Amino acid sequence: MINFRAELNQEQYSAVTHEGSPALVLAGAGSGKTRTLIYRVAWLLDRGVEPEAILLLTFTNKAANEMLERVRNLLQLNHKSILGGTFHAFGNYLLRQQPELFGLSPNFTILDRDDQEKLIGSVLSRYLKNKPANFPKPPVIAEIFSLATNSNRDLVDVINKKFAKFKVFSFELIELEKKYQNAKLESNCVDFDDLLVKPLEQLQKNKEFAHKQQNRFKHILVDEYQDTNKIQASLVTELNKIHNGLMAVGDDAQSIYSWRGAEYRNILDFQKQFPDAKVFKIETNYRSAPLVLEVANQAIKDNKNRLQKKLIPARKSSSTKPQIIYFADSASQADFVVNKISEFLRRGINGSEIAVLYRSHFLSQEVELTLQRAQIPYRITSGLRFFEQAHIKDVLAWMRFATNPRDEVSFMRIVGMLDGVGPKSAAQLWEKTRNLLNDNQNLRNLKNMSGVAPKIKTSWEKMVDVLIQVSPFIKPTPPSKMLETILKNGYQSYVESTYSNASSRLEEIELLAEFAGNFPTVDAFLSQLALQSNVDATPDQDANIPKVTLSTIHQAKGLEWKVVFLIWLVENVFPSRHSVEEEEAIEEERRLFYVAITRCKDYLFLTVPRLSSQGFVMKPSRFLNSIPESLVQIHNNFNSSYSNSEWGEYWH
Repeated sequence: MINFRAELNQEQYSAVTHEGSPALVLAGAGSGKTRTLIYRVAWLLDRGVEPEAILLLTFTNKAANEMLERVRNLLQLNHKSILGGTFHAFGNYLLRQQPELFGLSPNFTILDRDDQEKLIGSVLSRYLKNKPANFPKPPVIAEIFSLATNSNRDLVDVINKKFAKFKVFSFELIELEKKYQNAKLESNCVDFDDLLVKPLEQLQKNKEFAHKQQNRFKHILVDEYQDTNKIQASLVTELNKIHNGLMAVGDDAQSIYSWRGAEYRNILDFQKQFPDAKVFKIETNYRSAPLVLEVANQAIKDNKNRLQKKLIPARKSSSTKPQIIYFADSASQADFVVNKISEFLRRGINGSEIAVLYRSHFLSQEVELTLQRAQIPYRITSGLRFFEQAHIKDVLAWMRFATNPRDEVSFMRIVGMLDGVGPKSAAQLWEKTRNLLNDNQNLRNLKNMSGVAPKIKTSWEKMVDVLIQVSPFIKPTPPSKMLETILKNGYQSYVESTYSNASSRLEEIELLAEFAGNFPTVDAFLSQLALQSNVDATPDQDANIPKVTLSTIHQAKGLEWKVVFLIWLVENVFPSRHSVEEEEAIEEERRLFYVAITRCKDYLFLTVPRLSSQGFVMKPSRFLNSIPESLVQIHNNFNSSYSNSEWGEYWH
């Protein structure tokens, strides 16, 4: 028998033992959200609720399994009949129960994103045999369809607001979406969106099916409710209609995924959706030092669209103030971060207790290089290493071939981007190009090269035009200008048509161009990158060596470290340049800032470089203005001292 009152604080206990109406548990960062959910399940079972009547919805199957395992350990019972997992796993469960109800055979297949893109590509090739060169490619089409579905919006509305470049193709995309839906039915397949949409449709129109599910699941627990999309929220609403046993746990201040369809208003409007709902605030934070928490509370206070709560420290006061440090440039910033990391390591703090966080993946680049030079082991959780990413390899291939027209690898990568060019035709084009340029590196000779197929002639000529513009043999051009030219003369359009996350990729290329401003020649730039991307990684190879973490803030959500460096706190970087014109976007960026701060247990460093790589003066992030000077130590590492409030005016 568990003594729930002894095991939980008063905030948690009140939420765990609530009965009679829906409940919204606002669980602040580091407040024991997972513990609250676990004890809620345990309390229900302890009260005699049948395991089959409980549904636990999370955003990863791993999280659900870990929670249920902890419930079993608490109760010393093996309750395997509790249904727990992701929304998509639950949708699959419902479809498998009665596949014929959804127009499917029992052996239906679930398409992953790669499968989905291939099917869209197949339908597209049949529907538009001579599609325009700038027509979106399957990954972008899949993203358009999915965003419309998950946000419960009209396809044309999504195209107009999020993919305006493709407005001209609205009719074709609408027709393509219909043909894609038919192709899935004919193939006895569903995609991930169907796993949500099809059950919701039946819950809304099929009374027998709805009553069966609503009667079974008397208690529905939803984790990270602020990250649900409109379809997921509607599913929960339909399932809750009979027993009213819904408990949603989340934190509106940590809603940072609108770009993938999450709707933060689901949590803001919870009481409108469920008027009899009870709201519980779990505000005691067990993670962070009091001054770190106070900085976090101040950081989020300017958001207008939020539910009021305040993190309260469980820990005793600490004399170590968070620090805001201003640097002459980003290189000085990187040197400081790595020197400070070395100091913490000498003091005995484990490398795995230290993190460097940033808004976008590219921003890790200088810190990464400086860590390599210092031979400090690190790991990157924000995705591929920067120079392994496709869009970075693409633009560098353009620069390399323009600089070295004998570079077969770079040529094959460039020509492979042309619509209608496959491996065989690319190889043929290379043979002709190689022979033509064998004794003469003048790229103008490619302009009227014979044997180019008529269907790619226009795109071939555009490609050659760009190469001529950036060729150092024709006119020496700074590497930053080369990147700018490549981007503006076709590659930006290619990215927008090819990648679903085009805006972040383009932003990284723009930042790469800024970094290129440090180099007088393209040879110097490419040599530095080659040496950097191939640097000896021996210190990072042993999985048992504690490593410093480099991560985007999005990837860091849910994690914690003793020491946190939050770098590049300047306007148009954080907040990002794509968010500054919309208040809702700025508020999400501010929530992201809050998430970053609340990852920190003890030592928080907020760093601000004054000059970009190209020498442009940057303004400190507006988010720093919300932090009172009394809460932080302010350091100016390159000139006479200025107060926090004076910096904005000084750099304006």
